[in-house]
Amino acid sequence: MFGSVILEVFIGLSFVYVVVSLICSAINEFIATAFNRRAGGLERALQTLLGAQFEAFLSHPQVSFGQIPGKKEPLHRKAWRRLFGFNASYLSARDFFLAIVDLNSAPPPVDGSSRRKTDSERYDELKQTLGKIQNDSLRRALLSVHGHSKNSFDDARKNIEEMV
Repeated sequence: MFGSVILEVFIGLSFVYVVVSLICSAINEFIATAFNRRAGGLERALQTLLGAQFEAFLSHPQVSFGQIPGKKEPLHRKAWRRLFGFNASYLSARDFFLAIVDLNSAPPPVDGSSRRKTDSERYDELKQTLGKIQNDSLRRALLSVHGHSKNSFDDARKNIEEMV
């Protein structure tokens, strides 16, 4: 076809390689989904990172893992959850950050003051909140990223989300 045996063999081998790799990827995805491997890995990682806060983290509204309030969970997902327990295979960095900060921050004041905090106050409060995280490695890592921010809450949040 192209007049060169080497070129034809290269194109044929490339095609076979692409087809075999797609089949292997599909099989790997099926196995990972069937045996809940990603969810199990995420669960173990979160338990290691959060320790005693793991259960509170899972029940946090920011980390509902795809459950929309008021919407019934599909029967197959409910059965999967009953069989295998934890079944979320992905957690966005933003949701992780917001849940961690909320779990470790002080409740809002009860005195009814509605003054909006300055960026500097929010930045300092974030540092205090991160200092309350129970896992020493996670606390040190997040405080390190916080320290490299430009004294800006939004910059610190963005850096932590990128790290996670």
